[in-house]
Amino acid sequence: MADSTAGKPVARRLEAPADLLGQMLPALSRLGAVPEVPEILSPACVIEGDIRTAQLRALEQQLPALTQGEDALTR
Repeated sequence: MADSTAGKPVARRLEAPADLLGQMLPALSRLGAVPEVPEILSPACVIEGDIRTAQLRALEQQLPALTQGEDALTR
C-alpha cells in the first residue's frame, strides 16, 4: 500500500546561523518547502514553513552542510 502521507505538508521550524540564510533559502526551495519570512535574531535566524513529509529526510541530510552543523529543526 502506498504511503498517503508522503505528499502531506508538515510545519517545521529551522534555527540556524543568520549569515547562512542565503544558502538555506534556495536549498529549501529546491526541496519544495514553503518558508515564511525569516526572522533574524542575530547571530541566528528562524525560518518557519511547510515541507512535504517525503522531503524531510533529504532536508535533514542537507542541513549539516548548509548550516555548518549549527541547526535545529523542530516541529
